[in-house]
Amino acid sequence: MLDRKVVKEFQEENFKDSEIEVPEDINFDELVETFCLYTEDDYYEWLKDNYKSFFSIGTVGLAFNWDEIKKRIEERRKSGELKKEEIKLSREQREKIEHCLAKNDIETTEWHKDRVLHDICMNGLIGFTNMSDEDLIDCYKDYVENQEIPENERII
Repeated sequence: MLDRKVVKEFQEENFKDSEIEVPEDINFDELVETFCLYTEDDYYEWLKDNYKSFFSIGTVGLAFNWDEIKKRIEERRKSGELKKEEIKLSREQREKIEHCLAKNDIETTEWHKDRVLHDICMNGLIGFTNMSDEDLIDCYKDYVENQEIPENERII
């Protein structure tokens, strides 16, 4: 629904800038309303057409290929047009993830031979504490995929 007041102001300014005078036998408010109705009709037709083309696959009609739609969303996200939904971890989740990642780093390096480095790693102070929640989650997801950890054992 268009804001009639805004449309009226818009038309007044454009007519004035273009030096166009509305004929006396045309009611300006009716002109505004007619223009709004025309625009809204066209807008809804445009929405319907785009709805059909967005959700259609070839000549099949409305098919709702959710994999294709997810792909479109991801492409927009990667291009920066969409912001990724911000995820906030609870303090407990964050500590568990930091501990898990630190433990993994210890187990996959020679650091476990050094008691001081071991303690630092176990306390999550090897760089994970300075990560944003989003980066920490991405790091954890990579770890989970590489280690093939079952869904029911994952922290998030």
